[in-house]
Amino acid sequence: MNHSYHGETTKALRHTNPKSMRSRLHTILTFVVSVYWATCVLPTSADNTQANGDNVSMAGLSEPPRPAPVATGQLGGVDVPSANLLKAMHGRPYVLHARGGKLNKVVAEKTLLPHDPAASPQSVYAYLGPDGAIYARLANIMCKSTDGGRSWTQYPAAKSFGKYAMLGNGIPILVGISAVVKDADWMVMSSEDEGRSWQIIANLQHPPGHYGGFCALVSWADDELLALQSLIPQPEKPGAEPTRGGARSLRSSDGGKTWRQTGALLLPWCSEGGIVRTPSGKLLASLRYQPPDRKFKHVALVDSHDNGASWQNFRLLTSEFGQTFSCPVALADGTVVVVHDTRYGPGSPGSRAMISRDEGQTWENEVYYLDHTTFSGSYNTSLALEDGTILTLAASSQAGDSVWIGTTDVVAIRWKPN
Repeated sequence: MNHSYHGETTKALRHTNPKSMRSRLHTILTFVVSVYWATCVLPTSADNTQANGDNVSMAGLSEPPRPAPVATGQLGGVDVPSANLLKAMHGRPYVLHARGGKLNKVVAEKTLLPHDPAASPQSVYAYLGPDGAIYARLANIMCKSTDGGRSWTQYPAAKSFGKYAMLGNGIPILVGISAVVKDADWMVMSSEDEGRSWQIIANLQHPPGHYGGFCALVSWADDELLALQSLIPQPEKPGAEPTRGGARSLRSSDGGKTWRQTGALLLPWCSEGGIVRTPSGKLLASLRYQPPDRKFKHVALVDSHDNGASWQNFRLLTSEFGQTFSCPVALADGTVVVVHDTRYGPGSPGSRAMISRDEGQTWENEVYYLDHTTFSGSYNTSLALEDGTILTLAASSQAGDSVWIGTTDVVAIRWKPN
């Protein structure tokens, strides 16, 4: 601790009124507790720590993220479209684009995927094969497209939930859980038959006293994988809020068989989202930022220039409470698109897309409205195709916020940002 700063603080406290003193003492105690937690409760871990090791560090990006640069409740200088406008758009071959004070229709191709009665908005995930085939896992079925998402076939798939990536040899990798193994840790699985069945190839334990899931998974080269694993300390008392949480980077160089921790525990209170590699080689993660004080439920961004060994520039992308779940996509010209949900307004729930022209450093004052849903959590997954088309799979329900199992349909939207 800086002793001169501590001395100045102590001196200042002698000349404050009791109410002000309590406020200052609260601030100091909060700081001391956070330092204690970061340096004592969770000991420092060196690089290459095994993924199932006990050592976890809170070093790294321990500060709250920088605020969002623009207000994202209403972008483009246009009022948020009414529910009727969005519902009319939902089934027609266009999306709505707000920019420069105008709301325009942008041509888009839309196709409904086969209906899965067990699907929910949270159960949809897509990945791209090396031959250009697109795979979309719903709940009990896998959907496949060989024409860029214009048409789809389906086949039964093993129940699973998690994050997917495709290795260079065409083998899909899943980090998540399987319905056939109960009370297990999070597992790494591979499939030799396009997701019809899965084989466990590794087990990823949480450090003692933690729980959580996987934020994101990304692959590159032939066998390289990077996962962000969310870690939330178990509360000391039943019903109590956990004291602190974060996400750690795990890397595999052998197709998911073995994993090592590549950096300290970072990104406090971040969970579900995605990772994308930009044309410069930088990794950009968009994640759900939700600390337990309930003041935040936003999309946050963070960059890595060393394949996930360290992360910098932790910042909010969205400004509205309830703009929470997101999926990033990078195009060859440096454009980055983040499709996110808007749960509690302004406007109806649905998927919206924000645009950056410089790999996510600054963001345009414009927005694309992609779908309409009555379920407040409008989950989606998006892929960048070779011709610059973005394929967004939007999971939408029109049955209200309380009933979505059996009422969720997934629409494939082929669109391009102007």
